Amino acid sequence: MKVAVYFMPPVLLGGGEIRTLEVLSRFPKGSYVLLAPRNVKERAVEAAVRLGLREELVNILREAYELRDHRCGNTLCSIGYRRYVERVAEGLGADLIYGPFIAPNHLIGYNMSPVRWVRLLQASLPVGSLVTEDGSGLRLFMKVAALNGIGMITALRSYELIVYECAAAGMASLAVSASIPYELERVGIKVNAIVLNPGNGVNECPYVGLEKVYDVIFHARIERLKGVFDFIAAVKGLAKLKKDVRAVVVGRASKERAKEVMSYAADLGVAENIEFKFNASSDEVLRLLASSKAFVYPTRTDAFPLVVLESLSCGTPVVAYDIPAIRFNYAGTKAVIRVRPLDIKGLVNETYELLRGGGWDRLGREGIEFSKGFTWDNVARAEWRALERIANEE
Repeated sequence: MKVAVYFMPPVLLGGGEIRTLEVLSRFPKGSYVLLAPRNVKERAVEAAVRLGLREELVNILREAYELRDHRCGNTLCSIGYRRYVERVAEGLGADLIYGPFIAPNHLIGYNMSPVRWVRLLQASLPVGSLVTEDGSGLRLFMKVAALNGIGMITALRSYELIVYECAAAGMASLAVSASIPYELERVGIKVNAIVLNPGNGVNECPYVGLEKVYDVIFHARIERLKGVFDFIAAVKGLAKLKKDVRAVVVGRASKERAKEVMSYAADLGVAENIEFKFNASSDEVLRLLASSKAFVYPTRTDAFPLVVLESLSCGTPVVAYDIPAIRFNYAGTKAVIRVRPLDIKGLVNETYELLRGGGWDRLGREGIEFSKGFTWDNVARAEWRALERIANEE
C-alpha cells in the first residue's frame, strides 16, 4: 500500500502538525509520499527549524513532493486545486490520499477522485469545545459560541460543519479522539470514524527532575480559545492567596497578540508575577514544563492536547477545564485535575490546593507513568493499521 499524505495545515506548526510529522517518521519506509504546496512547504520548514524540531522531522518536510503554490481564496479554486492533488497522487501510484488537514471547501466532489480519500479528524468544533453541554443541535452550537465570545453571525457562518459533512458523506475517516465524533453528534452531525487508540503520543521528557522554579505554567498557542486570558485571570486569583506566586507563559504568538496578553496582565496587576517567553524552542518549552509545579490549562478548544501529555511526561500535573477532550483522554489519571469549564474560581482553588499541599510532587510522578502508555510507535502503528483496513475495504 502506498499513501499520498496531503499536507495543507491551517497552522504552522501546532500540536496537530507536529503529531503528523511524528507519525510519518514511523510509517513503514517507502510506504508514503508527503505532498505539500511549495509555499506551504517553505513556511513549514522555516517554522520547524525555528521551533527546534529534531532533524528527522524537519527532513520529512524538506523532502516533501512539491505541489504548485496554493493561493486559493474561494471554493471553486480550492476544488480545482484538490483535483490537481488527486492527479498527482494517481501519477505517483498512491492507493489512498490521506488528509490530516482538509478544509471544508476542499471536499465537494471528492468522491469523483481516481484515488480514494481518507481524512483525519483532529480538531474540536470551529466555535470551540463544548464548554457547556446544555442542549443539542444548532442551539447548543450557538450557546457554545456565545460562551466563547464568538458573535452570532460568525458562529452561523462557521456552522459550515453541515456543509462539511454533506460534502464528505461516505468519506472514510479516522479520529484522534472519541471526543470529536461525540461533540459533532451533540451539535447534530453524525460522523462514522475509526477512533485511533492511542490517538496521540509523546516523547520521553529529557528534563525530569529539574528544580521547580515556577509555581504555574501556561503552554499553548497564544490565542483566546486556548485559554491564555483565563490563565492570567487565574494567576490574579492565586496572587491573592500566594502573593509571591511565580508564573510563566509559553507559546507561539504574533507581536500584536503578545502585546495584548502582556497588557492584560498589567491591567490585572500581575505583570510582575508572570514571565513571558513567547515563541520558545521545543527544547526550551520542555525545560520550562519540567521547571513548573503545575500546568494550568484552561483551554476552550481541543481534541487530544499534546501539550498535556508533554507536561505529564515532564512530571508536571495539569489543572484544566473539563471539556470532552480532557475528560475522554485523561480520565485515567489523577495527574490531570478537571474543573468545571469557565470556572476561574474553581481553577484557582484547585491549583492553590495542589501548590499548598505539595500534591504536585506525587501527581507529577503519577503523570510520568501515565504518559508512558502514549508512545509515538503505538500511535503510528494504530494509524497505519487503520489505513490498511480502509484500503482493503471493497
